[in-house]
Formats: sequence, C-alpha cells, structure tokens
Amino acid sequence: LGRASSSAVCACRSAPARARGVGREPRFTANRAMDDSGARHAPPPAVLRGHGAPVASVCALGGASSGLLASADAQGGLLLWSLGTRRAACSARASAPHDGVLAVRAASGFGEGCSEGLLTQSRAGVVRAWALGGGGELRTSEEVEVIDTAATSLCQMAVADRGRTFAVAAADNGVAELWDLRAGRRVATAGAVERAGDAATAGRRMFGACTALCFAGEGGGGGGRSSSQRAAAMLVAGFEGGAMRAFDMRRPDVALPAVYDAAASECEAFTQPVLSLAAEADTRRGGWRLAAGGADTSGALLALGGGSSDTGGGSLGVQQR
Repeated sequence: LGRASSSAVCACRSAPARARGVGREPRFTANRAMDDSGARHAPPPAVLRGHGAPVASVCALGGASSGLLASADAQGGLLLWSLGTRRAACSARASAPHDGVLAVRAASGFGEGCSEGLLTQSRAGVVRAWALGGGGELRTSEEVEVIDTAATSLCQMAVADRGRTFAVAAADNGVAELWDLRAGRRVATAGAVERAGDAATAGRRMFGACTALCFAGEGGGGGGRSSSQRAAAMLVAGFEGGAMRAFDMRRPDVALPAVYDAAASECEAFTQPVLSLAAEADTRRGGWRLAAGGADTSGALLALGGGSSDTGGGSLGVQQR
C-alpha cells in the first residue's frame, strides 16, 4: 500500500461505487500479478479502481479513522476508501490537474469535531490540511490550513507530531525546511546551501537536491524549544547525489546542522538519488533502524545513533545492503 503506482490502481479490490467527480467509477477487478521477467506472483487480495490518473501516494489512517485508506493521483484527485466495504467513501479535488498531488499523509489534532485529518502536498509546493468528519467523510470545503511552501521539487514531505510539523525539500541544493502547520510558517532549515565552486564543495561529490525525507523517533520536551523541534528526535534527508544526512531536531537552532561524532552523520549509500526512507526505533541497540532505497534499484539497512542533544553526537552507517 505504501508504494506509488504507475497505473490508476490501489492495491485493494473494490465493489462498485461511484466516486463523486474524481476519476472513473471504482470497480471490481481480478488481477494477475506478473513482473518484468514474466514470473507470476500471488495476486493482491483486492484492487481499488477509481482514479483517472496514475496513483502518486497512498496512506492508511489510524485512530478514530482506522479502516480508511486515502489515495491521491497525478491530476489532483483525492479518494477516501473504506477498507471494510472496499468502497470509495468520498472524493475531493486536492489540487489543479496540472499540479497533481505528490504526497498524502495522515494527521490529527485538528480540534473539536475534526480530530482526524489528512495533509496533501502538490507538485507546486502547496500543502493542504483536510479535516475528516466523525463518519469518515472528508470536509472538502473546510481546509484547516493552506500553506504555499514554494518547494517545487518531487520530494515527498515527511510529517511528525501528528502532522503539526512537516518537512519539505528546499529550493536550494543540500537543504530541507521544517514548517509549523498551525503557525503556517517555516521554523527551521536543515543543512547548508551548496553551490558549485564553493570551498565547502571542493574535492567531494555534491549532495544535490533533497530527494527523500523521514523523521525518526519522538524528541524530548522542555528546554524552551518550539513544539516543532520537539516533534521528532532526528530528521533524515536523502539527496540527489546518493548521500544521506541526519539532523538533530532536539537542538534549538533555527538552522539545524548535521550531527557529528567520530563517524560522520552523513553517509553515501547509493550511487544515484535516494528515493525512499523509513525509520523505526531500535529497541535492542538504541537509536533507530533506517531503511532506504535508491534509484540504482538497490536498498540499504542503516543504523542511526541518537547521540546527545547537548553535544550533537550521532552516527549514520550502513548495516546491510
């Protein structure tokens, strides 16, 4: 469910239901899964059909909205599915067709009567917050927030603190931005702008544009830090040049540096752009486990050490390819 699709299909099968105004009629379809080599695999248990354009992002919802799946497509269509009935519960236009939707993410804490919600990110850099009603309906006419980040890259946003904080790629190479949804403004940057010919880039491969983002863990509170910087302990960014960097969210800096110790917190695991990142806590060793995938069709499992929020220590290294 977490992978974008090159066709207008989500990996579930739907009984007939008309999605209001977006895409085609969702319909029941039997599929035979086959890879490029011609080998057959077990088909998915169900397929949800209803989008009129390639599916760009999907997101399973939890909490009071457990059992719902949100999907968005390359022409701005947003569908909300009931996995119990395998029907489209409602639909909305999340962006103009020429902008499309790059990412859809679960969020919550939108206030009384609409605690659950969604965030959508368009290719034009506009992030919208959508409230969900008690019955799972999407409040299409009452966007809680609309924020223009001006981030026009193809990097999907990452969210933390129940969606109140999100990170997007900056327009400049080597940099990601952190935004506060409630305040509607950028609160910090991660990394330093790199330009060809700078002394800082001499003798090494450039990072290039930010191409993948994820948050790792929950950060500690207190210390006068903003709620955005307490949202997660680390922000991990992957770049066009194949490198990854970890940034300590527990530090009160407006411009977050990469964390360093004897092993640098930056790691070149790929020869081509990093396309996907996911992190989970490592309860046995401490820190986090990080899974990453690159455009060179390889994947890597990495260990991300947390270090100290006071010293800025930390490490990022490949465990397994």
